[in-house]
Amino acid sequence: MPWYRELTRPAVRWVTLSVLAALPLQAAALLRLGALPRMRGTFLLVALGLLAWAGACGASRRPLWPARLLIALGAAGLFWASLLEANLHFGTPYALGFLFHASGFLAHATALFALLTRGGRGAAARLVLRLGLLSCSTLFLLFAVEAAFRLVIPVKVYDIVPDGFGSAPCLVEGENGFLHATPGFRGKYMHPQFLGTRVEINDYGLRDGLDEAVPKREGEASLVVLGDSLVFGTVVEVEETFQERLEESGQEIAGRPLRVFCAALPGDGQLQGLARLEALAARAQPDVVIAAVYEGNDLEDNMRAGARRYGLLPNKEEQERRKKESERAAGPPLPRFLGGVRRVPFWLGSSSTIQFLLPGIEATLVKLRLISEQVPTNQFLNWMIEPEPPGTLLIGLSYTQQLLRELRDRCREIGADLVVLVIPAAIQADPARFADLLSWYPQERREQFERTAFHGKLVAALRGEGLAVVDMLGPLEKEARAGRPAYLREGHWNAWGHERAAAELAPVLRELFAARAQGR
Repeated sequence: MPWYRELTRPAVRWVTLSVLAALPLQAAALLRLGALPRMRGTFLLVALGLLAWAGACGASRRPLWPARLLIALGAAGLFWASLLEANLHFGTPYALGFLFHASGFLAHATALFALLTRGGRGAAARLVLRLGLLSCSTLFLLFAVEAAFRLVIPVKVYDIVPDGFGSAPCLVEGENGFLHATPGFRGKYMHPQFLGTRVEINDYGLRDGLDEAVPKREGEASLVVLGDSLVFGTVVEVEETFQERLEESGQEIAGRPLRVFCAALPGDGQLQGLARLEALAARAQPDVVIAAVYEGNDLEDNMRAGARRYGLLPNKEEQERRKKESERAAGPPLPRFLGGVRRVPFWLGSSSTIQFLLPGIEATLVKLRLISEQVPTNQFLNWMIEPEPPGTLLIGLSYTQQLLRELRDRCREIGADLVVLVIPAAIQADPARFADLLSWYPQERREQFERTAFHGKLVAALRGEGLAVVDMLGPLEKEARAGRPAYLREGHWNAWGHERAAAELAPVLRELFAARAQGR
């Protein structure tokens, strides 16, 4: 039978169409990259081989079922791998995207194999077909479950989901490169550990009551609070934050009504705090400014912000150019992506289903050694517990000191006092959390780590600058040892942590306001 008549047969036609559909994707990738990497050349050779089979062998019975299985897998795999590779140019797919491509590939390959063997199937071919149907059905079910969870839980569980569909996001990047809260935003957190926590942004762009978006009134004392997500109140309702508790006790603290303006936002360091104070100073007219320094990430944020400020780091355009060059040098994105899919962190960080179930299964995953850390940490925090801090950490400390000096000078210019609230990370303040972290290190290394040594150096360095420092390590450690931990498992303060902060700040603020009342 002539080859062109073979193309009318359903099996051959669908194999041919699968191959032809993949070729434009490969051609587009070649034009985009201007190169022929080994993997893409392999794809093209597979495509040519399958087209040759379609023209020469057709759907005859000559190839045995293993050969037909390879043909089905090759045609379906070529199409779905090409589609996945094209999608990778627009960003890395999350778990939902991978499940979509994987389930589509298995369904496609199973259908092609069924067409190619419908003229006669032995027991082995029928078993392969049943396994294919079971596998693609399972993947489709996982895809449907993940899609359902994505409607409720965002992949990035710290995203704040707006109440109205299509509403502007809570946090947007401004012209200065810093994040800003959208005035009038209404939404909630969907993190499984604090599901449904409300976030409302007033006309000042602050997380506060709607009636608070007015300037400081005559006869009121004023307090501005700067910080990051921990001060913003991630995890807790706004009424439970330490700044709201201070405002409720304002008469006792300041001897008159006290207005507290919380200008903290997730991701802020001290450089962002300077900018927020500048924007708010005229309306708030603060008597006191509280600048919170969270050891979990502020030193790293300040190092990067300071280096960029003085031109020691490339700008955004240069960073993007270097990123593209690095990706190009690393080769095609498909092998790198498939390599990442084989690792547990990919699923932990990109699956809404796992994010929702993680609080209940975390302990099991730790016992199975599928996740390497039971507590939130990062490279800077790991350096902080080493006996000899590396130079990078000390550079971060230096930038933090410099930014706080600038913040103090700006406070003096507007007639305000500065108080620095030093907030340790959970592994520093809670001995049990620290022990969890050490359990992942060999026994001989555990004695080398020091939970609070660097924290002491940080507090001493800030006090050496003449700054008024409120150190939260002692009070939080005391509460942890008494069985009242101040941190949620994911690393932010719970309501008890905020209450302890308010209790530690209140006497310091009371003394400051009394001194101001006496003209000192």
